[in-house]
Amino acid sequence: MRRGCPTGNWIEFQNLSVNGEKYPKGFTVKVQRGEALWSGCSGVGLEPKNWSEAFRKYFGEMPKGIRFL
Repeated sequence: MRRGCPTGNWIEFQNLSVNGEKYPKGFTVKVQRGEALWSGCSGVGLEPKNWSEAFRKYFGEMPKGIRFL
């Protein structure tokens, strides 16, 4: 997801990483049936309470449709 800024720049606040077999092999994690095991991670880094006051001022209002559960 992206949010346009007044300066025309973009702020990205979502990530998805598919690491494949890198970490399972690196940490010797195995599946009992011998199948391939992949790892990955995803997340949305939207926690305005952790933002500095200057960044909150720069970012402005949170877009409609984004809500915190």
